[in-house]
Amino acid sequence: MKLYSLRIEPRKPVGWESEGLLFGKNITELFGPNGSGKTPVIQSIAYALGYPVKYRDDILAHCDAAVLVLTAKSERIELRRRIGGTFDVEVRVENGDPQAFSNERDYSQYLFALLGFPFPSLTSSGNEATVPYMATLLPVFYLDQDLGYTSAYKAPTTFIRNQYTEMTRLVFGLSPKHSFDQKKLSLEKKRRLEQLDRLVVKKGEHIATLTEELGKLRRPINAVDPEIADARASLEKLRASRDIKSDAQSAIGDLLQDKISLRRNVSNEITDLQMRVLSFNRIKNEIEVEVNTLSLNEEARRLFTSFEDICANPACGLFLGSSESYGKNPLYLRDQMKDLERNAVVRGDRVATLKIQLDATNREIASLNEKQNRLLHGDDVGGLVEAITELTRSIIALQTERASLEEIGSEEEEYVQLLNERKSVQDELASLEGSAGVGDLRAIEMRTAWRERTRHWLEVLQTKNVSRDIAIDSDFDILFGKEKMAQFHGSTLLRVVLALRTAAFEVYARDEARRLRFLILDTPRQQDIEKEALAGYVAGLKRLAIEKDAQIVFSTTEYHYECDDQDAQWSPQFPGAEQNMFLREVEQKDRPRVPDPGS
Repeated sequence: MKLYSLRIEPRKPVGWESEGLLFGKNITELFGPNGSGKTPVIQSIAYALGYPVKYRDDILAHCDAAVLVLTAKSERIELRRRIGGTFDVEVRVENGDPQAFSNERDYSQYLFALLGFPFPSLTSSGNEATVPYMATLLPVFYLDQDLGYTSAYKAPTTFIRNQYTEMTRLVFGLSPKHSFDQKKLSLEKKRRLEQLDRLVVKKGEHIATLTEELGKLRRPINAVDPEIADARASLEKLRASRDIKSDAQSAIGDLLQDKISLRRNVSNEITDLQMRVLSFNRIKNEIEVEVNTLSLNEEARRLFTSFEDICANPACGLFLGSSESYGKNPLYLRDQMKDLERNAVVRGDRVATLKIQLDATNREIASLNEKQNRLLHGDDVGGLVEAITELTRSIIALQTERASLEEIGSEEEEYVQLLNERKSVQDELASLEGSAGVGDLRAIEMRTAWRERTRHWLEVLQTKNVSRDIAIDSDFDILFGKEKMAQFHGSTLLRVVLALRTAAFEVYARDEARRLRFLILDTPRQQDIEKEALAGYVAGLKRLAIEKDAQIVFSTTEYHYECDDQDAQWSPQFPGAEQNMFLREVEQKDRPRVPDPGS
């Protein structure tokens, strides 16, 4: 889900409007001096997404609506939110009826689904049931000018228990820490896990059956298609042929060569598998010898320790190291033997299947040889019939093989999806039930990546006097050495917040399936960051946008970013009393709504 365009519509009878502003694929910079109207423009992006914005009185008096267009694949979604007054949003999806929302909860639930986030029942600060809103989620992706740069997470309202923790867990697909319906959710997850276990087993058995029914060496579909095309071409050539006998012999010869090639491939695979089985058996025998040697060594140790002259004290510890080693090594070696035996059995079964296929291929080769001989000495019509019959049979067999390969491939994709979902449900269930380790594995991986990327962005921003010994606990509270974020001020705090939020977005955007692909940075206090550091930071944002297929939106007053054809720069275009402005005054009559650019 990406940002496509933004416009601000004027209020009647005379209001202020923006032009149709198109977002860049990578970077969108709002560049203009203080007082030119950057803030209400960038605020309107978040406002259209349901974020509560306190516009100044002149904007409330002159602007009617913020209209944001999102793109999802090839579909455009227009969000039109009225400025001021009651909550009023209209959503228009291409080829769909418009939807109206008159409260923040319903609109948040709609956008959560649109952006791919769950909408869980959480516990409020007063221990009652509540739900997340866009106002609680967007601070992870939007740093507003007033509050965004004061802490790791700053929302306009705080009503959810451990709100920062819960929103971070929600964004990264982790189960809620204080789910109001935790027990109910846990039971649902258990039922789903049991269902997935059955589906995984059933799907695995079905794939094994399909593979067995294939009855031949499995190969890529793109290896089958040329054979089908060649067989069809030969068949068409026979039908149009005037030299029937020669063409029939050629067609049979081509089929014969294909079968001989298949026989060679199957024979080579059988030989390779048999060699591997022999290798497994040889290694197994060597391991057995090693186990026996270890056993003899242990017997010798026991014999030596029985002599008081050598080890008078039972706790002398003379052979302690060898005893502990003995206790571990035979167990490890026997596990290796079991693995080798399993591999040998699997490959033995495969050899048996391939031998059946080899016998069938040999029979087909013999049959084709016989038909080729008959063609040499028989009549042309009979040879033509046999050639056409054999080609038709070959085409049908190849098409059947292709269909089987397609079905096996499709079933395997579903099997992998089921395995992934099962792992996800197992992690969520373990997290819900408070199990350490497995349940928190994804959280630990995320925190580790977040910590590492925060160090990177601190370096990019040339942050001084901040420890790189970063610790992020299970609630996502952060320590820099022994210092908390509340101990930082001014330029240092600004850089730390930018580093943390950028690093979190980078880790989030690593998963291509996550739909929200934009980070919005309202004007940071640029006097607190040297131009060289800011330029390096923006260059890093550009690389991030390209690598993660993401969008970065930021506003500046002094730093001027050099855009390329994948970026966009919005600057004030309309004359004002003292300087150019982002909004212009227009007379708003009863006229159709201005279409979105490009629609």
